[in-house]
Amino acid sequence: MLKTGGEISKWFLTAMEMEDKGREFYLKVARETKNELARKVFEMLGEDELAHKQRLKEIFDSIKAGKAFPEEWKKLKIRHQEPAKLFRDWAKEQGKKIKAEASELKALETGISLEERSIAFYSEKLREAREEAEKKFLEQLVIEERTHHQVLSDYKFYLEDPGAWFAEKEKPGLDGG
Repeated sequence: MLKTGGEISKWFLTAMEMEDKGREFYLKVARETKNELARKVFEMLGEDELAHKQRLKEIFDSIKAGKAFPEEWKKLKIRHQEPAKLFRDWAKEQGKKIKAEASELKALETGISLEERSIAFYSEKLREAREEAEKKFLEQLVIEERTHHQVLSDYKFYLEDPGAWFAEKEKPGLDGG
């Protein structure tokens, strides 16, 4: 990936713009929703997108300054290390009696689409990567974006059929426990 200045600038600026758009979208939905679970999920995703952008900016600034691909990005952790577990915990708090709003389902579909584009973009850059530090960074981004996709998909499933979601995700035993 780190071929020429123009190519580097283009991909980093594209990535930072994608993260900005995702964050803006998630925080807008979080502000507008009346559902506390949706607010928590979308705020969490918005915070993660900001961390992604901060990492990208730090790396981009280092490369622009003529330095090697920095390892410091590892220090900028996303706040929610296990977002899928957080969602499961929050969903349990809500229980099975939840009403899905059409706007919420639409927001989830949009979010899923945003995450799919991010996964595709970072996966492409990973295939082009040459340096080990660069590969590790992109692998981590792909993992985090896939996790976001999974959270949104789980949430959509939960809204569409809470009973089925609980049956699948909670995997009750035959004895009822």
